[in-house]
Amino acid sequence: MVIIMLIISLLGTFAAIGCTTYAVYITSHVSGEKLLTLNSELGYRYATTYRDWQGYAAISVIAAVVLWIIFIFILVKKHKKRRKKQMEAVNNERN
Repeated sequence: MVIIMLIISLLGTFAAIGCTTYAVYITSHVSGEKLLTLNSELGYRYATTYRDWQGYAAISVIAAVVLWIIFIFILVKKHKKRRKKQMEAVNNERN
């Protein structure tokens, strides 16, 4: 369970990095004079989709953070369970 959640968290993080990088790239090309140097079709695509990509980036970063919080919660829960079993074993040995 822990390894699967780690893989999911890593994939979510990579997706967030990709979306954020692309959103920054598009936004940098839309702002300023860079938009005027692009061809019409590409400039139109960037100008109409950069806000969408900013939203996708924000959502993906939030999702990645939530996935990491869940992963840490699973690790802590598993550690507490393991620690509880160890303490029960020590108490059984003493009795």
